[in-house]
Amino acid sequence: MTNKKWIAAMLGAAAMTMSAGALAQQNETGWYIGGSLGQNDDLDDEMAWKATVGYNINRTFAVEASYVFLGEASESAFGVSASAEATAWEVV
Repeated sequence: MTNKKWIAAMLGAAAMTMSAGALAQQNETGWYIGGSLGQNDDLDDEMAWKATVGYNINRTFAVEASYVFLGEASESAFGVSASAEATAWEVV
């Protein structure tokens, strides 16, 4: 049952992405924002997300910056605990 929900969510996300791409092609210049949500199976099923802002210079070229949060993991063994956070910045 869970797999069916994930498939439906992925198909919905793909449809929204394609719609956003079609809208972006209508404007030749200007600002745009975007984002995405997901789940990181490697980090205790932590919620992962991405926020994006960009500017279309013309119909062909754009500048885009994003911040990605992939989750946080923590472990404790032998009285020692450690945690790590996975994040990234990107400029395209």
